[in-house]
Amino acid sequence: MVSTNTKIREFQEDFGRYKEEEEERLMQYLAKKYNAPSVKISDIQVNPDALQIIKEVDAREAKMAIYKRLKGVLTVAVNEPKNEKLTEILRTLEERGYTHKFTLASMKTLEQIWMFYKDIVATSAIAPGLLSVANKDLEEKTKQIQSIRSIQQIFSDLKKMSKTRRISKNVEYMIATAVAINASDIHIEPTQHGGIIRYRIDGVLTDVADLEKKEYQQLVTRMKLVSGMKITAKEAQDGGFVVQLPKRTISVRTSVIPEEGGGSFVVRILDPKNIIHDLEKIGLHPATLEVFKKNMRKKDGMILTTGPTGSGKTTTLYSLLNAIKGESVKIITLEDPIEYRLKGVVQTQVNKNYSFMSGLRSILRQDPDVLLIGEIRDDKVAQTAIQAALTGHLVFSTLHTNNALGALHRLGQFNINPQTFSQAINVVTAQRLVRKVCSHCSEHHNITDKQREKILEMINKFPKTYKEEDLDLKNIRKPGELKKNCQHCTSGYKNRVGVFEVFEVNDEVESTYRKEGGVTALHEVVKSQNLPFMEDDGLWKVLKGITTLEEIERVIGVII
Repeated sequence: MVSTNTKIREFQEDFGRYKEEEEERLMQYLAKKYNAPSVKISDIQVNPDALQIIKEVDAREAKMAIYKRLKGVLTVAVNEPKNEKLTEILRTLEERGYTHKFTLASMKTLEQIWMFYKDIVATSAIAPGLLSVANKDLEEKTKQIQSIRSIQQIFSDLKKMSKTRRISKNVEYMIATAVAINASDIHIEPTQHGGIIRYRIDGVLTDVADLEKKEYQQLVTRMKLVSGMKITAKEAQDGGFVVQLPKRTISVRTSVIPEEGGGSFVVRILDPKNIIHDLEKIGLHPATLEVFKKNMRKKDGMILTTGPTGSGKTTTLYSLLNAIKGESVKIITLEDPIEYRLKGVVQTQVNKNYSFMSGLRSILRQDPDVLLIGEIRDDKVAQTAIQAALTGHLVFSTLHTNNALGALHRLGQFNINPQTFSQAINVVTAQRLVRKVCSHCSEHHNITDKQREKILEMINKFPKTYKEEDLDLKNIRKPGELKKNCQHCTSGYKNRVGVFEVFEVNDEVESTYRKEGGVTALHEVVKSQNLPFMEDDGLWKVLKGITTLEEIERVIGVII
């Protein structure tokens, strides 16, 4: 039997919903009658700078909220246009040089906007597009970071603060510690009881901190604020901001997608300090490096790099551009998005009004010597890029294929005539990134007899340029037990290096592709160039003590 109290509570809830629905309908009626727009919280993006123009107590008394500011024009949500306090505030704002325009809002919408006062006050350091991380105490802490454990301890110490202060510190501590340990991405994900922060370090995700439910929600709200996103929107959004560190600034890209327990947020840290611009340092074998250098000296043709997202293609392309830029060379890029700024290079970014196709056409009218096309995604871009490579331009671009030979088949799918391959394409490379074993805590890996047999068999199939080197199985390393206390790494690995396969597109490659087209036949032709396939380059880096057997198995699938 339902109790009287339960019936009363249900009645109150139903009545409250009824009143809210009636008020929303009233706002829509008034908006139509007086030709004034009405807003709901789901329709707007609350600008914290605008909201703070007046105090919360005054906003509530005036039944208003300033949620947008564009230069000197304020957009004001109001519930009672004839409210005396509202009139007084608007007069004061006019004296301060502001003009305004009205939107009508229900009290429910105003209450939801006013809730952001609490968030913004607790995060006073945050403004859309800029995050300042200049806390002296935090700066000292980040200098001492040597491992994930030290970061976990920082977040653990934060829990000793009051909730209000802790929530306000989470964002800057998260960004600063991620930068300090060279994380490439931060993942903020909902869990059953709250949320979790994870850092991607050298390509591998690592748990850093657990969050209470309210902490997680507030953290996502703050990240949306600083990223310039709509706080209440339920759809996927992209944003970004700049982080002001004590001695430098870095760019950050953000992305949020709706998730059952809340938004799943990813922060991409684009730290110029971590990008390698030196072609000789990205991990190319001397023979492969020489192939690149020879083809970069050409005045036309295309250099293609392939691989999945996160395989280091952008780093390789930037290193190539850095090696050829100069006063006599006009270089223009078309990127989505621009990840790092390169001095002496004109960089353009794709947007809804500037696609890869329209951008490429515009760039070709700018008389460039060298083009970088971030990615060949469709027939038209592929055909225009090939035409540019055939008409006096050196073109760099990327394709999403699993290996280098797959690039020819992919171009065929884009309706590129195979007869143009050897004239248009100079070099194709595929790559992956493997972690470098820590030189301080690694130890010798005692391989089994079966592994020794497999390794010697693979060495026997190495390109001639690889066989000529002194390769010693005693150089094979693995993360040591000391990694638990190593002051130089977090997991037995430190930083990453590329693993490559490369071939030049010549008449023989073109002819074989046109006549046979099969991977086996192409494989044999390419092999005669004495250049590496990925398993060759991966094992070579193991034998040089650069990476481990476990890494080449994890990343490129070579099981030894």
